[in-house]
Amino acid sequence: MGVYAALVRHQACLLNHSGPAWAAFQLIHSRLLVGTFTLALMRHLFHQSLWDS
Repeated sequence: MGVYAALVRHQACLLNHSGPAWAAFQLIHSRLLVGTFTLALMRHLFHQSLWDS
């Protein structure tokens, strides 16, 4: 949860310091990164459980 809060705070900082288009790009980019990481983690755990059983 702390990581997510830091991300949100980072986005707010970007929004203040730059244009809305750049901030939107950064937000989408961070969402994609988090989504990709989560997907990879889920796949890894799923494969682990398959091998264990």
